[in-house]
Order: sequence, then structure tokens, then C-alpha cells
Amino acid sequence: MSSRNLIIFFGLIAIFGGCLAQNEISEFENPSDCGNKGSEWKPCIERKIGDQVFSACCERFVPPECRGMCIYETHPIEARVVLMHTIQPSRCRLYKYLSGIVHCAAQTHDNTECCRDMGLDDINNQCSMLCRPQTSPRQFWFNFYMKHKSTEYINKHVGLSLCDVIKIMSVDWHKMTPEERKPYDDASSEAKKEYDKKLEEYHKTDDYKNFLQMKEDIKVGRMDVSDVPKGSRTAKKEFKDFNRQREDEYKKKRRQVLDMEEEVENAEERLETLNAQKMKLRSEQNDAITIERQSKRAMERYRQVILSSDPLKKLLKITVESDITSIIDALKDAQKKPAINEQIKKYISELKFN
Repeated sequence: MSSRNLIIFFGLIAIFGGCLAQNEISEFENPSDCGNKGSEWKPCIERKIGDQVFSACCERFVPPECRGMCIYETHPIEARVVLMHTIQPSRCRLYKYLSGIVHCAAQTHDNTECCRDMGLDDINNQCSMLCRPQTSPRQFWFNFYMKHKSTEYINKHVGLSLCDVIKIMSVDWHKMTPEERKPYDDASSEAKKEYDKKLEEYHKTDDYKNFLQMKEDIKVGRMDVSDVPKGSRTAKKEFKDFNRQREDEYKKKRRQVLDMEEEVENAEERLETLNAQKMKLRSEQNDAITIERQSKRAMERYRQVILSSDPLKKLLKITVESDITSIIDALKDAQKKPAINEQIKKYISELKFN
């Protein structure tokens, strides 16, 4: 998810926070100083209460690894931290469960007016679709289409970001006929029935009744927000344990990556050293070859000069076919005979080697 989409998503969450406040408060009163355009959509309920509603809904419809996003966070930096922590250590498949998170954030209310007033259409004209009531079947259709086809599209468009793949899916989706969409419509209808059934069951639980009673007590002043039990505002132990486990796994893998990066750096340094040594040896080898060639040319020139002297050939007993090795051996033998050696020195001094 790009930074732009991140801002859009958490902008939606912030908008839902204000708009949800307006719809929830209408059960008891209709204040003029909050929850409307005139008040710039100022929330009518405390953030803590809104987070409780959000979290309670997510516990039923969002898996544990994605529930870290079930808060009305409006600060951009903290929002990024929440999103990255949910995607990276917790491994939340956001493309699959984003609709559930948005659903819980909106609490089934139509927040379109609030979203448009806050300029969401200026960012992307499709963003306001997320502000509609979640009973709208069209959004569910596309969610089921994504769930069924996402793997196929991702494999087909290797190298593209998930955001770009979803855009392609959206274009193809709008090209489909009603008959082609019908399987996804049927699946969404069944899911909606199951959701309504679970929601109805939840409304019959003591937890929901206690929540309504606590909310009413806060509204009429019988209870202060600070009196809300701390345990109801914090994540469950299972969620904390799960996040801690994923965090440990992330740190372990991060250490492994750092170790591997260090090994790669060491290997690169060794490779650079070996390459430098290789270049040095190659230079020395080239120098040796050059010296050898020069030596051979010099020795051949000396051989030809010596063989050009008939007196030397007689004294050394060599012929024009004698190689340089034979000539050197003959000179060594002549050194053992002083008289002959003196004559050889005399003749050699008369030669011109240049």
C-alpha cells in the first residue's frame, strides 16, 4: 500500500470516527455543537468509547493479526506505524480483510456526506464508495470477486504493486455483465445473511447490553469515561501474545537478514582483495613476459655478434648453428684455460654489441 493510499485509508478511519459519533449520539439527543458540518464534524463521543466499539466489532469479523488497525488513529505518523506493524510483523492480509475493518469503522452507517464534505472525492472519486452503508451489496460483490480472483491476477501481473493489480481488477469488474456478477452477488448475499445472524446473536448477549447501558450512563452523566474498566480498553491477552510472538519472529528474521548482509559485505571485501591481488599478479606476469622477451632478443643479438667473429668460433669451437646455451658453456670451459681466456677477452672487447 502506497503512502497516498495509506493516508486515504486512515483518513477514512478518522472520518468514520466523527461521523459515527453523530449517528450513535442520535439515539439519545441531537446536539448542534458536534457530529455535523457546522461543527466541522467534531466527535460527539470520546475516542476511547469509539475505539471500544471499533474493537468489539473487529473481534467478531477481523482476524487477530489485523485487529491492530481497529482504532480511530488520526495522527499521520502514528497511523503509518500502526499500518506497517499490522502488515509486516503481524502478516495481516489487508487485501482480504480491509472491507471488514472499514465495515467496523463505519458501524453500518452512511457516512457519505461527511466523507464528501471532508474532500475525500478530491483525492479519489472512488474513495467515497467506502463511506456507504455496508449493506450495499455492490461493495460485497467486488470483495468476493477479489477474494476469488486476487491470486490469479497477482500471478498474471507479476511485478506490479497490489494497488495497481486491484485497479486492473476494478476495471475488469466494471466490464462484467450482471450474469457474470451473479455468483459473487449470491455469495455476498449469503455472507450478509450470516453477518446479520451473528449480529443479532451479539445484540442478545450480556456484553452488548452492558455496553449500551454503559454508553447511556455516560451520556446522561451517571458515569464518567474515566470510570470505564481499563480491561475493556486494552487488547486481549491472546492478541498481545500473538503480536509479541510475531514481533519476536520478525526480530529473529531481521537479525538473520543483518547477519546475512554482514556476510555478503565480508564476501564482497574478500572478493575485492582477491581481485586486487589478481590484478597485481597479472601485472607482474606481464612484466615478466616483457623482460623475458627482451632478454631473448638481447641473447640472440649477442650470439649473432659472437658468431660473426671467426677467431672466437675457433677458440670456442662453436659453429653458426650453436645456440646461446652452447656458447655460454664454451665460455665457461675457456675460463679454465688462462691463455685461451685472455685471447677470448681480447676478441670480445673488439666486438660491437650495440
